[in-house]
Amino acid sequence: MKESLTIVDKKCFFLLLMLVLQMHAEDLRIVSLSPAIDNYLASLGKTEYIVGTTSHSTVEDAQVVGDVLSLNVETVLRLQPDYILTTPITPQNKRTLLEQAGATVHVFDTPRSFSDLCRQYIAVASLVGDSLSAEKLCDSLLAQTDSLNKVSATHDGPTVFFQIGKDPLFTITQHSFIHDYLSLCGAKNIAADAVRGNYSMETLYRHNPDVIIATTMGQSQEKIRQYWQDHPSLKAVATDNVFIMDADSVCSPSPPMFMDVLFRINRILETHQ
Repeated sequence: MKESLTIVDKKCFFLLLMLVLQMHAEDLRIVSLSPAIDNYLASLGKTEYIVGTTSHSTVEDAQVVGDVLSLNVETVLRLQPDYILTTPITPQNKRTLLEQAGATVHVFDTPRSFSDLCRQYIAVASLVGDSLSAEKLCDSLLAQTDSLNKVSATHDGPTVFFQIGKDPLFTITQHSFIHDYLSLCGAKNIAADAVRGNYSMETLYRHNPDVIIATTMGQSQEKIRQYWQDHPSLKAVATDNVFIMDADSVCSPSPPMFMDVLFRINRILETHQ
């Protein structure tokens, strides 16, 4: 009997703890200084907690406190946030000022893989009292990527150049989660072994990829397309295999957004199998 009561007591304790956490979460005030974190919270259905964000954000009804490189510390503090969620892009001196003023600042590094992205998503979810559903979602999505990778491993994929910026020309190496869009589909990232993302047109011509995937990154699709049409001798351009994608979806995704982009890229690359 005593043991049964102990089990009941433990269950009641955990139920009470979950209730307290939920009540706290309902009153949260968050300043998000990253479009990716905005997308995490949107995926979790928690954008109503965002009271401050950057000029790059699409979140409505939130105070703009600056951009990812330059923010107004006083404006952030006036919002009295419970959490300030940011990345290393936010200057260290700004983060230090916020912490010295008593603010709780969480810094999330740029994910190096989809697994990293999922861990980061779960960490954000835990701050808003939704870690269990986030873990379940990520387990399901990771299983889907494993299945796709097993199928892709049975054939040789095309060579691909992934353009992130064009002035200067910038791409992704194997140390970015964006590389996973290609590796999970069985494609070969021609810049996988590059030391950094800056890439010369001379090197691009030397590798001459089958496919070019470009992101908008503040440019219109027309400008991006014209940029590549000025290089008609590249194989991808000559064969009309230049594909342009929205930068926010590609570069700042929540896990569900990542999967959407992944499957879109897989459909593009299937024509080269």
